[in-house]
Amino acid sequence: MNVRSWKPRLTAVLALGHRKDVKVTDKASTAARDAERRLISRAVEGEEDAFAEIFSTHKNHVYSICLRMTGNVAEAEDLTQDAFIQVHRKLATFRGDSALSTWIYRIA
Repeated sequence: MNVRSWKPRLTAVLALGHRKDVKVTDKASTAARDAERRLISRAVEGEEDAFAEIFSTHKNHVYSICLRMTGNVAEAEDLTQDAFIQVHRKLATFRGDSALSTWIYRIA
């Protein structure tokens, strides 16, 4: 596929995403959001495996953010741990206005 064939489609998709009257969703993203909500609910209820799944899913990206901010491996590890302690404490306040990953990365 060359650039000329995908550029008009990309432009159309981007324009569609900026329209406030059109909601761009699909079944896969809806199912993923539902699964994320269930995982959060289980973690808030105290299910350790659910929080472990949240941690394992997001730990590498949080660590990467912390490492870029500090440039120090040990400090990045400490900040990653601190971030997930905050996530654990505040998870019940997550409203779902954004993706969980966005909320977690803002804490980091």
